[in-house]
Formats: sequence, structure tokens, C-alpha cells
Amino acid sequence: MKKFGCFFSVMVFIICFSAVPALCVPLDLSGFMGDATESGGTISFVDDNFQQYYAYSNSSFTVAGDAGILSFNYSLDLEPDDTWDYLTLEIDFSPVITMSTQGSGYQEFDLSAYQGQTIDLAWVLWWGGDMGALGSSATVSNIDLAAANVAPVPEPATILLIATGMCGLPFIKRKKS
Repeated sequence: MKKFGCFFSVMVFIICFSAVPALCVPLDLSGFMGDATESGGTISFVDDNFQQYYAYSNSSFTVAGDAGILSFNYSLDLEPDDTWDYLTLEIDFSPVITMSTQGSGYQEFDLSAYQGQTIDLAWVLWWGGDMGALGSSATVSNIDLAAANVAPVPEPATILLIATGMCGLPFIKRKKS
């Protein structure tokens, strides 16, 4: 019975911890350019010269045929006199997500409607209108694009296969030498 318990523990460990850990991959930012800096997958914006906006975009971003959710973390640090600045995620020059509250957070956008298309994808820090205020900043990090069409695991069949194997274990006998 000790061997059965040990075998069962090992099998549970293998099944639970050898699965693919994630179905998202970091977004490749190599085609992006603009008024922001990028380092290690983090995009940083600083309002430092009275521009109307600071954009970081890729005008020919091809959305993969299995693209799903685009997710990212952001932080927005507004100067006291510049509280009207805001950060947007834009597709084809149209804002799809607007972040205007100081602080940090997490956002998701479903790109499945754009599968197989070439779009203009951009993050933009917009000037809020106060000419005398500088210094607002924003960062966008942990940018992931998850696959939408992940093949489902046939759980009932998998569980049945494992259960029948487990039921047969007590009937296995050691050969006598």
C-alpha cells in the first residue's frame, strides 16, 4: 500500500506541475516607436515638453489569427497642476481604453475581432490642457497577448483513463522469484 500512495503522489505531482504554465506570451514591441522609451517590455512616458500627446505605436501591427486578450499593467502619475492628462490604448487612432485616474491598475482588451488584420496599435499619454504643468508620467508593463482558440482538454475522458488505471493498480502482483 505504501507503493500505491507513493505512486499516486508522484502522478498527481506530474499531472499538476508539468502542464504548460501559461498560454500568453509577452507582446513583441520591436516594431513600436514614438515619444516613449521601452526597456525590458516596459513602456515609459514623461510629459516634459508641452506636446499635445506622447505616443508609442506600431502602424503595421499584424494581429495573429489566434489572438485573444491583450492585457497589461499600467501606472499613471499626474502632477498636481496637470490632473487632466490621461493614458489611452488606441486601435486605428481610436481610443478603446482610457485610463485617467492617478495610480496603477490592470486592463484587458479583446483583440479577437481584429484577427488576421493589420492595425495601428498605440499607447498614448495625452496632454490635459494645462500649459504650465509638466512632469506627468505613465508606464505600461507586463504586456501579454493570449491565444483565443486554445484547444479544450477532454477532461471526462482524461479522468476516466486515469481512474481506470488507478483502479487496476491493486490487482498488480509482484512476480515471485
